[in-house]
Amino acid sequence: MHQDSRYYVENWMQQNLQPGDTLTMYGIERYLPRENKMADFEVTVDKTFEFEDLVRESPQYIVTTSLMNLNTYTPSSPNWSFFVQLYGDDSGYETILKHQTKPIWNLLYLDGYEAIENPRYRTGNLNKINPEITILKRRDEL
Repeated sequence: MHQDSRYYVENWMQQNLQPGDTLTMYGIERYLPRENKMADFEVTVDKTFEFEDLVRESPQYIVTTSLMNLNTYTPSSPNWSFFVQLYGDDSGYETILKHQTKPIWNLLYLDGYEAIENPRYRTGNLNKINPEITILKRRDEL
C-alpha cells in the first residue's frame, strides 16, 4: 500500500492545485484520495452521478476512480450514462491526470475487468487496491 496511486494523486494535487480550488470526487471515499489530505481545497464527494448536478455546481476539478467509471458499469446502467457524458467532448472538462502506480511485482496480474450488473461482484477485491485515479479540469480553467 505504500505505493498506492491514491497517495501519488494526493501529493500531485498538493503541488498542482491552489488553496480554495473546488473539486468533486465521484465514488466511494475509500477508493479515492483521502479527504483529510485535501484540507486546502473545497471537496465534495458525490454518489448521485447526476450530470445536471455536475453542470450546475461546475467544480474546477473532478476526481474519479477506476472502481467507478465506464469500466464498471454496463450500458443499461444510469451511472454508465453519467460517465459517457463526463468523458465526452461536450462535458466542458479535460483529463489532466490519469495515474495508477505500477507495482514492483504482481503475482496476480489483472489487466482490466468486465462490467457486470451486480455491483457486489463487479471487480473482486484485488482491483480495489491501487485503483487508477483520473483528474479532469474544467476547460475554461486551462
